Amino acid sequence: DVLMHCRRLRFSRSQKSAMLFWAAAMGASSVPSIYAIGTWAEKSLVEVGDPTRRFVSLLGNVYYLNSICHSLAQDLGNPIKRQSMTFYPIAGGAQLRDFWHGSLCNVEVPDEMLTPMIEYEGRHWFTHEIVQCRNGAYFIP
Repeated sequence: DVLMHCRRLRFSRSQKSAMLFWAAAMGASSVPSIYAIGTWAEKSLVEVGDPTRRFVSLLGNVYYLNSICHSLAQDLGNPIKRQSMTFYPIAGGAQLRDFWHGSLCNVEVPDEMLTPMIEYEGRHWFTHEIVQCRNGAYFIP
């Protein structure tokens, strides 16, 4: 079952049947049928919940999207990926190292909820884009 549901390996129905036949021929006990495995997979999705949602675009194209919560849970559960993940804000003690650290993160509206661009004096300014001031200093709005 683990081999047949591995994310990186895709087996056809005939390949799965061949593996089950081989397992039974080798003397394994309680080898399920292909139908039983399919039924179990459907029931488990109903019980646990299917993280994949189906969408249809205005042009009729069908695509599937996994739940971000499910994807994050898998990434956090992977010890190799977890080591390289960084989470903000970080309480740096008495001194703040970055602007986003601290209570401003809880008070202000997050950037992703605001418009990504502002027009000021006929010019367009984008959030998270580096800007050079007249005095030569740089900052990111």
